[in-house]
Amino acid sequence: MHTECTLRAVNHSEIGVLGKATISVSTPYCQTTMTGLVTDNVAEVVLGIDWLTANEVSWDFVEGGVNILGRKHRLFAKPESHK
Repeated sequence: MHTECTLRAVNHSEIGVLGKATISVSTPYCQTTMTGLVTDNVAEVVLGIDWLTANEVSWDFVEGGVNILGRKHRLFAKPESHK
């Protein structure tokens, strides 16, 4: 889907946006959707403050997880890729 949105990196350089997409997201405890911007410059999902707030997300760094809509979800570190 086309969008006029623009993204900026931390260094203020512009990140090219290809469009936007709505996807389904599900865990063993909840199911929701999210609409986000698509770029070929970022390979992973980056959750925005609007989605985090709407889904009542809180991070628990001590336990290594997030709470989404009151349900705990454990997080796991992604193995580093070897180049």
